[in-house]
Amino acid sequence: MAELPFLAGEEGRGHILALLFFLSAFLIAVWGSWQGSLPASDEAVLAQTANEIHSAGDALAPSFDGAPVPDTAPFGPWLMALSYIPFGVNEFAARFAFVLLSLGAIYVTYCAGRAASRDWDAPVAQCPPPMAEGERKRTHWGSLPTAAGFFSAVALAASPIFGRFMPHITLGLPFAFFAALGLLGWLLLPGGRGGFVLWGAAVAGSVLSAGAGALFLIVGALAAGIVDRDRRALWRTPAFVLATIIGALIGGIWLVPETARSGLSFFDNALWAPLARVVRPPAGASALMLDSLTNVWLRNLPWSVPATIAAARVVFFGRRGAREAGAGGVDAALMVFAAVLFIPLSLGGAGTPSSFLPVLPFVAVLSAREVARWLRRPGKNLAKRLWTLNQVATAIFCLLMLLVVTTPISVRRTVNDPIRDVAKMAARIVPAGTRIGNFGQPYREQCARMLFYGDRTLERPRASAEEVAGALREDPGMIFLSSARDVEMLRSSRAFPFEIRVLYGAGDLVLFGARATDAPETEAR
Repeated sequence: MAELPFLAGEEGRGHILALLFFLSAFLIAVWGSWQGSLPASDEAVLAQTANEIHSAGDALAPSFDGAPVPDTAPFGPWLMALSYIPFGVNEFAARFAFVLLSLGAIYVTYCAGRAASRDWDAPVAQCPPPMAEGERKRTHWGSLPTAAGFFSAVALAASPIFGRFMPHITLGLPFAFFAALGLLGWLLLPGGRGGFVLWGAAVAGSVLSAGAGALFLIVGALAAGIVDRDRRALWRTPAFVLATIIGALIGGIWLVPETARSGLSFFDNALWAPLARVVRPPAGASALMLDSLTNVWLRNLPWSVPATIAAARVVFFGRRGAREAGAGGVDAALMVFAAVLFIPLSLGGAGTPSSFLPVLPFVAVLSAREVARWLRRPGKNLAKRLWTLNQVATAIFCLLMLLVVTTPISVRRTVNDPIRDVAKMAARIVPAGTRIGNFGQPYREQCARMLFYGDRTLERPRASAEEVAGALREDPGMIFLSSARDVEMLRSSRAFPFEIRVLYGAGDLVLFGARATDAPETEAR
């Protein structure tokens, strides 16, 4: 049976395929953002920082609990504060901003993959293409570059580590978006004028998203230009140099004053951490790098496999392997670009996998190009074979989307987080502006959640029963946040001469007050 005209061949199916893929990725990410209360992590801290920007209307002086936060890159909180305007201050609005950012990163990676594979459409004299002469077409839905670009987007969206953080609040995601944008701008050069604008915007956005560590994006572009002969002259191009300087200055307008305001040294300031670790590597730097590499490699399966093979092709076969594969210097440039970003990030160890998200767009494009080579067969149309793979991948995404939208959200919430109820009750039973005592809870993260959900902040946690007793002697009406287990420990401690009254409990968390055992019976506040 003949196909419908708008579905005939890749030219027709490509548009539908792209629509289904991005719609599926969007719905899956949005569904993942409905996860109940913000966890006791950086998600809550950043969401509260954005809340204070939204409340104060001052984006130039981000604060947390009323105090400046000069060690936090502002782009993520700015984005969340904008999302609060239409949706209100809630966890969905905070995460939704990052959902849109992740989709933007996927789309930019698609464009970067397409631009990176333009060498497969080059004349035979410049670069022998891995396809028959009749297969070389302009960049459109039926072409090999577009097919490779689409698979690059699929590889990024289907990366386990990227999918894990796609619906969540993490500063690694804005940096990943701008790293992909920088890669696209760099690939469009030297011929495309828009590449200069994209590159300059990527440099500025990266600094505002990740601090001084984003300057390695510039170093990566320089190193990649050395191995890619088509772009070696970029650093002698006035427009490219000017775009780089302007981007760095825009980021520096924020970075330099914030660094001075923090009062911290170069080696202690989080905004300069990746650069500081390169200048003075921590003890066991080699082991930390290996640990990071192993962690990211395993978390990025299966795309780590083709990327590793592509890197091995570049390292061990050099120009001969690139010439036989029709790769030119693009694969070597992608590998070098990714390595320059990865090395300074890896010196901190693998404790925060989200910090490696900026490397993934490079890995996705490299993996897509390697998979395309695997599909190459003499006499076969490589573009059609790759589009068949894209159709299978999109079908899998659509299936996941259907499973997501037909699954009740309540099934997802297998763990009930009581902090929302506790925070609201704390706001009701204590006067406005009162700080809640804290015993045994993670201070900054739990404090962020008390502020975000109940507009009440916590005192720094007391570490012993004696400290809690001393605080209650100074203020007998003080209310504490703790866990039911810690309350039982206090009750059994001889160093705590008070009768504990649990004022409110939700899950393991409790709000408690106390009165001296020899004091007359009074109603707890």
